[in-house]
Amino acid sequence: MQKCQKTLHLSKIKFTNRPPFVKIKNCMYDKTDNRNLSFEDFYLPFGGHLKGDNRWVTLANEIDWDFIEENYASLLAKSGMGAKALNARIIVGALIIKSRMNITDEETVQSITENPYMQYFLGYEGYAEKAPFSPSTLTRARERLPADMINEISKKIIGGKLKKKVDGGEFLLDREGEKHCGVLKIDGTCTPADINYPTDVKILNKVREISEEFIDRFDLRDRNGRRIRTYRKKARKSFTQFSKNCKKNSRKEIRKQIKAQLAFIRRNLENLARFLDVKTVFQMPRKELEKLSVIMKVFEQQKEMYEKKVHLCDNRIVSISQPWIRPIKRGKAGADTEFGLKTTFCKVEGNVYVGKMSFDNYNEGDTLIEIIGNYYKDFNLYPTEVLADQIYHNKKNMDYCKEHEIKFVGKKLGRKSGNEQRAREQRKEEYRAMCDRIEIEGCFGRGKRKFGLDKIKMKLKSTTMTHVALIAMIMNL
Repeated sequence: MQKCQKTLHLSKIKFTNRPPFVKIKNCMYDKTDNRNLSFEDFYLPFGGHLKGDNRWVTLANEIDWDFIEENYASLLAKSGMGAKALNARIIVGALIIKSRMNITDEETVQSITENPYMQYFLGYEGYAEKAPFSPSTLTRARERLPADMINEISKKIIGGKLKKKVDGGEFLLDREGEKHCGVLKIDGTCTPADINYPTDVKILNKVREISEEFIDRFDLRDRNGRRIRTYRKKARKSFTQFSKNCKKNSRKEIRKQIKAQLAFIRRNLENLARFLDVKTVFQMPRKELEKLSVIMKVFEQQKEMYEKKVHLCDNRIVSISQPWIRPIKRGKAGADTEFGLKTTFCKVEGNVYVGKMSFDNYNEGDTLIEIIGNYYKDFNLYPTEVLADQIYHNKKNMDYCKEHEIKFVGKKLGRKSGNEQRAREQRKEEYRAMCDRIEIEGCFGRGKRKFGLDKIKMKLKSTTMTHVALIAMIMNL
């Protein structure tokens, strides 16, 4: 690989500061002028002017609002019916405020109402005492905004920096004529969900309570017109006594309680299957039908694990309200098993974006080739160097990097070199790589300490991913 000193234009990379707006017909959305009003012209009824060095004034000038609006408008319905949607800057800006301040939806609306700087950030021309929207609007916005769109904003920031370096001649050319620019730092973490620590007994007790609620709701009766018995008092008493001595319970006592709860649940589910007719089932709301399906699945999983005397099964459900959450076993000190979204973060030119997200416990070492491939698709070039921890150092990844002339710094596979000088240089290089790579660990700490990445309170699968992508974007601003 030889270094190129010439400044070349990247014709294939489209990094524009303000992309043209694509007009969408029949959409209840009005395009707005996103040019920032001078902070000196912002109207304040109580007199005075905004300060230009305020963080919200500065941040308003760093974000490409036209890019956000173009993508946001494409997500809206095109029927032309219903009320007009709020401006993209107001919606996305409010989500940025919420994530940056790590506050609730209600507190976000209240803060915007009270703070003229936040209103300037949202594109207001003057201070307004009325709340811009209800807190429920943010919930619907998170459901509408995909994580890929938010992640694209982070990539756009990185793409602009890479383009400047390439235009300045700071890139390498490989044998195939492909450009290499930027150091790619990769690491994975788990963003825990806001759920109670799931034990088999707790999950079974919750399933039993839900099954009893279904029986009560449909007022199930036998052929003689008598209400179906659920033995709830006996079951609740058994669980309460067990919970009082949860720290002292032996394995034998735990299995005994699991067996008892399984018996109660089996009886309830059999009664539901026996007395619920097909018509009633199909008339159930979608959420209720999904909940019924979940508790039946949990019962089958727990029954299987009890019979096999194990605590593992495929696609194990650990939360009734969020059945997509899986146990993530990473072997970390103090948290051997976590429950939430497993995320691989990538850092390039001091900025972070999400490389991969999944609720399944995927192998981080198998994601490197995919991430480098996406790096090329997003920026039309390869990284010059990859820094990753030990889990990524396998033969497949090293062969891929060698083939594409990407420097992959880390512990070499196979026997140690017999040349002492070469071995010493290799150790120095590994230590340097470790020091450079640890920068991304700081991003995890900052996100979990300051932006709520340590406990995700979103209740939907899509909104959880969107929230994590938002936090990554905010750390770049």
